[in-house]
Amino acid sequence: MSAFIAVKHPNRVQLLTDGARYNQDHVLTGIVCKVWSAASVPLAITGRGNLQVVEHIAREIIAEADAEGSVDRVTESFLPEYVEDIRAAGVKDCDLAIAVHSETTGPGLYFFDTGGKLGNFKFQRQDSVWCAVELTGKELYDLAGARFLTNDPAYLDEKGADLMELIRSKPTQGYYSVGGHCQLTTVTAEGVETVTLRRWPQDAVGSKIDPAGRPTNRHERRAAAARRAA
Repeated sequence: MSAFIAVKHPNRVQLLTDGARYNQDHVLTGIVCKVWSAASVPLAITGRGNLQVVEHIAREIIAEADAEGSVDRVTESFLPEYVEDIRAAGVKDCDLAIAVHSETTGPGLYFFDTGGKLGNFKFQRQDSVWCAVELTGKELYDLAGARFLTNDPAYLDEKGADLMELIRSKPTQGYYSVGGHCQLTTVTAEGVETVTLRRWPQDAVGSKIDPAGRPTNRHERRAAAARRAA
């Protein structure tokens, strides 16, 4: 899986995401924005796992948010029942974070996991930080340091790209899954804004992600050239 980090602050919620879309062979198939946001209310969603499934779920939640025109109605009424529907449908291997700015309670961060990290498939509210990364707590502390873990409000703006750079350098199950670019999305009462903090131009569609930039083999170079020519 790739990675994302969600942090709730007193006046906003932030989502740190990468942009790698890859296939079952871990070959990069595209570089995309992994955040979906509502048009009428301050609500944004990210996730990891099966990106096609994540996007489908995100778009259904956003459609409901735009139709209702209310963050509260979505988080209090729609989402708990919708997550139960997803569980009944047997959806697996996805983590999602939902960042909002409620019209009554201000910034809010919600998440659910379809049986992976948590294993309980519950829709829950998170009061500080939600890290969907393949790292232990100690590894994350060693990478991020005290500023991040104490919820420093400026940390992701200043150091988010460096943090994602370090996360992407750690292989999971023998392959690298974080790449393309690093984006930071901020949700406030005024709306949703996404900015690109860093790009990794060495991540080529048609090849596997390799943060060290080692040359791909002949087969991978030919496959990448064919995809670029298509």
